[in-house]
Amino acid sequence: MKTAIVFCLVILLSACASSSIILTGQKHPPTDPSKVTLYTSAPTQAYDVIGLVSAQSHAGLSSDQQQINYAIQALKKEAAAVGANGIILSSTGDIIGGASGGAFVPTGGGGGVYSGGSSHNKEVNGTAIYVHPSA
Repeated sequence: MKTAIVFCLVILLSACASSSIILTGQKHPPTDPSKVTLYTSAPTQAYDVIGLVSAQSHAGLSSDQQQINYAIQALKKEAAAVGANGIILSSTGDIIGGASGGAFVPTGGGGGVYSGGSSHNKEVNGTAIYVHPSA
């Protein structure tokens, strides 16, 4: 029984995020995700548009801010993989859906513990860019 409860708590508290990119420009050599800068508007330096990036968090019982943070980490990783050193953020928001699935863990004797419910995730979207170094 303890194992089943611990398993369900791990599933509920675990955080994950998914991301995608649509290339609209040329790739650059990969960069370090920790060096990708977030912009709320276009930078003043010259830059190349690489593509449109999107990330969604699936963060269980995490706070709204933690879910946004997970999505931003995934966004930066996706952008860095195609050589971006910046992302111009275009939107953040909620994704509210129906059943998100769940996990049923048998506890023996015909009983069990179910963890699941509706999904309430966060999404972050932006434009992956390569900002040219200042001359």
